[in-house]
Amino acid sequence: MSGWELLAIPLFVFMGVLLEKADIAGRLYLGLRLLFGPVRGGLLLATMGIAILFAACTGIAGASVIAIGLIAMPSMLKYGYDKRLVAGAICSGGGLGVIIPPSIMLIIYGPVAGVSISLLFFAAMLPGVLMGITYIVYMMAVCYIWT
Repeated sequence: MSGWELLAIPLFVFMGVLLEKADIAGRLYLGLRLLFGPVRGGLLLATMGIAILFAACTGIAGASVIAIGLIAMPSMLKYGYDKRLVAGAICSGGGLGVIIPPSIMLIIYGPVAGVSISLLFFAAMLPGVLMGITYIVYMMAVCYIWT
């Protein structure tokens, strides 16, 4: 535990706090809400898009779930989205922070397992992006079936 790789952990936490305090998430959500407004389930797609971006920026699940939940949940509930669907979108999107690189979990796992962190990042990129795309396709299908 004496490597320089672990220096990235407090920097990722700082990035999450910076994104929340600078209201970058709120502005991004407003822009995506306007972009996806006419689409059925557009707020869910905007929420998942922000979750994927935040997962890549912060590297942890907690910061992105809190930021997205505070911004997206009131807006989606205001427009009559189902509470279960809203909670599922926020939680599943926040969970992507663990697998989409750069992830704090991968940074900790690399030195402990004796594996290169860059190889872990490379190996986790495709599954993380595929999970995000799968969530988006699922939400679109649910919105078209339910409404």
